[in-house]
Amino acid sequence: MERFASPGGLNKNDLLFQQLYTSIRDGKLPHGTRLASENELAEQHSCSRITVRKSLRRLEELNLIRRIRGNGTYVSSRGARFNDRRNIALVACDAGIPGYNEVDPYLNSLMLALFRYCGNFGFSANFIILRRDGETFMESFERQGIDADGFDGFIFAKQLTTREGAALEEGGHCYVALQPPAKEVKASYATIDNYGGVYALTRHMLERGRRNLVFLHGPLNEAINREKLKGFFQALDEFQLTAPLQRRHYEVRYQRDDDSAETVERLLAERQTFDTLLIQGDWATVGAVQVLRNHQLRIPDDVAVGMYDDYALVRNILKMGITAISQPIAEQIHAALEMLSLRLARPDAPHTIQKIQPLLLIRESSPMISSSRL
Repeated sequence: MERFASPGGLNKNDLLFQQLYTSIRDGKLPHGTRLASENELAEQHSCSRITVRKSLRRLEELNLIRRIRGNGTYVSSRGARFNDRRNIALVACDAGIPGYNEVDPYLNSLMLALFRYCGNFGFSANFIILRRDGETFMESFERQGIDADGFDGFIFAKQLTTREGAALEEGGHCYVALQPPAKEVKASYATIDNYGGVYALTRHMLERGRRNLVFLHGPLNEAINREKLKGFFQALDEFQLTAPLQRRHYEVRYQRDDDSAETVERLLAERQTFDTLLIQGDWATVGAVQVLRNHQLRIPDDVAVGMYDDYALVRNILKMGITAISQPIAEQIHAALEMLSLRLARPDAPHTIQKIQPLLLIRESSPMISSSRL
C-alpha cells in the first residue's frame, strides 16, 4: 500500500525523498545497502541530478544514509531500526487546486518537521494528503484504499469535526491535532496562536501610524480564520477604530493569487482609501502586491503590507522583504509528536493543549509613517 497519498501532489524532490525514505523504513533497503549512483537514481526516477542530491542530503541530515567518498552511499544503522518503531501518519488536506500541493510551502514545512523529529519518539512517519470532498477523514481513507488500522496513531492538520471525532473514537484510533477540534471532540492538540499572531501584526501597523487597514483572510467557516479576525478586531478596538470603513475585511482563497488580486482591484476601482493591507497566505500576498505595483502604488510609502505566513517563496517572487507573522511549524510538530507519544503510552491520560506563539518579523514593507502624515 502506498501510504504517501495524493499521487502527483508533491514535487519530484519530495517524491524521491519519500520513496527512498519509505524503502529504508520498510526494510526494502536494509542496513549496509549501497544505493545506486546519482546518475542511476536520476535515470530510474526521471529527475535531475540536482533533485537526487537534494533528496540524499535530506536523508543524510536524518542520519538514514552515510556517504563514503570514492566508495558510494549506504543505508546507515539508524535506518535498520525502523522495524521496531510505531507507525504514525500526519494527515493533511488537498487544497483542491490543480498543482498547488506541489508548491505549497506549508505542506513542505509539515513534512520536513515530521521526518526530522519522528525518530526522537520512536516513530516511523508517513505523510498523507487527502482529498476529502465533504467526507470525514475515515471516509476518505476508505475511499482512497488506505487502511487506517495500519497506523498506531495520527496527527491531523485540519480541524476535526464532531462526526470525525466520533468516527475516530468508534474505530479506537489514537490521535492528536494541529488545530482546535469541534467543541464536542475531546483531543489533545498543539496549535499556533492565530489570534495573537494577527493581533501582533495589526498592532504593529497601528503603532506605526497606519489607520486605514484592510484584512484579507481565509474562509470564516474555519475556526482558525475566525480567531485571526478576532485578533484583528481586538487591535483596532484598542486604538478606538470602530467605524465600518476602519474595520474592513474580506474573505479570499489564500492558496491563490487571483482572489486577492480581484479584491484589491475592486477596492481601488471604488476609490476606497486604505494605507495597509494585511494578507493571509503566500499566493494571496503575491496577487495583492502585484496589483498595487500595477497601479504604481509604492510599498510601504503609499500602502504598507503585512502577511500571515512567512515563506521565502513570496520574498523571492516579489523581490522585497514583507513584514510577516512566522509560524514555528517545527516547534508545533515536535509538540504534537510528544502529545501522541503520551497518548499511545497512556490512553487514559488527560488531554493537553499547547498554544505556540508565532513570531513577528519586521521588514521593509512597514516603516514608520512620518508625523506629517498622521
